[in-house]
Amino acid sequence: MEVWAPKAAEAEEELAWNAPALSIAEPLYLGAFIAAGIPAISMLAGLTTLIQTGVSDLYLGRVFATFVTTSNSLQALGMLLGGLLADPIGVVPVLNGQAALYLLCGVIALLTLKPPPERTVTCLTPAAEAARPGSTRGPHAGASGRSATRTTARSG
Repeated sequence: MEVWAPKAAEAEEELAWNAPALSIAEPLYLGAFIAAGIPAISMLAGLTTLIQTGVSDLYLGRVFATFVTTSNSLQALGMLLGGLLADPIGVVPVLNGQAALYLLCGVIALLTLKPPPERTVTCLTPAAEAARPGSTRGPHAGASGRSATRTTARSG
């Protein structure tokens, strides 16, 4: 997952929520909210990749359903809490608090997330796949029974 995304979202939100002190020009706000999509897409792409690569196909649907349900429920809770806090402390401080939480999440991600270890991936030739116990391929799959092994490392 891109750990810069929460920090970028925080910076964009700070700009958008406090921009009336600078300007009331609509293009400024349009640009700020378009820019908000970049870290949001990055975060969701990272989370989706993390789930797809870390969960067995057998449980993938359940995990995605749990993730989406939890995310939507917490968003609803955040909207309710934001609405309740907007009157006593004001809308802009509530939104700045939200932006500060994005920054906190980014710092926590930087401090706690570690790159994944190197993995060894074995690529079987069609004949080796056919000879594997439990394979659904027949013996006609290929002439060679060799397999190739490669080690992949995380870039970045």
